[in-house]
Amino acid sequence: MHPTYVSSVGHDPASNQKDEDADFVTEALQKRLYSDEFCYWHRWVKGEFVVMDNISQLHARSVLGLGGRHMRRIHFS
Repeated sequence: MHPTYVSSVGHDPASNQKDEDADFVTEALQKRLYSDEFCYWHRWVKGEFVVMDNISQLHARSVLGLGGRHMRRIHFS
């Protein structure tokens, strides 16, 4: 499951399906986010550092131009 592709297509206000779907997605994401299979643990040693491309890692946007722009961000806390 990739969070980019999780979206709500619509729902019947008289139904509780949306709440059940939200619970399912939340549980599925939490299992994967905190699973040892997908978590990387590191013991730092003096002199080590991380180089991270923040734009591609957490953010995305359309190409810069004269028109409007579309920006997205993913954040988990």
